[in-house]
Amino acid sequence: MKSIYILIVLLLFQIGCSGSKEAWDNARQTDTINSYEKYLEEYPNSDFSKEAREILDRLYEKKAWDKARLSDNISSYEEFIILFPQSQLKNTALERIKEIKIDKFWEQTRNRNTIESYNDFILLYPNSKYESIAKEKLNGLIELKNWNEILSKNNLDDYYNFISKYPQ
Repeated sequence: MKSIYILIVLLLFQIGCSGSKEAWDNARQTDTINSYEKYLEEYPNSDFSKEAREILDRLYEKKAWDKARLSDNISSYEEFIILFPQSQLKNTALERIKEIKIDKFWEQTRNRNTIESYNDFILLYPNSKYESIAKEKLNGLIELKNWNEILSKNNLDDYYNFISKYPQ
C-alpha cells in the first residue's frame, strides 16, 4: 500500500515537471516579457525560474533602453540609469546625456551669437564637435568688433594695422 502512495506521488511530480518543462519551452519560444512573467506566475520555484528571472531582467532592461533611445532626451536616459545602475549601457547613456547637453548649449550659443557666448562654449567644451566652428565664429565676431572700433576712430594708421592683422 505504501508503494502505491509513493508511485502516485512520483507520478504527480512527473506530471508537474512535465507541465513546467512544456510551459518553459513555450516561454522560451515566445521570448517576451509577458511569456516569462506568466511562466514565473505558474512555476515560481521551478528548475527554470532562475533563468526565467535573468532573461526577464534583460528584457526589462532592453525595453527601458529602447524607450530611452526613442525619447532621446536627458530625463529618459537618467531614468534608465536609475532603473539599471549596473547596466553595461550606463556609460552609453551618460555619454548621450553629455552630447545632448553640448548640443543644447551650442544652440544657445549660436542664438546669442556673442563673443562672450562663444568664449564660454569653448571653455566648457574645448574638444566638442563644435569647437572649430565656435572658434571661427568667435574670431569673426572679434574681427567685426575691431573693424567697428576702427571705423568709429576713422584713423588711417588704424586702418593699416587692421589690414595687416586681418589680411583677407
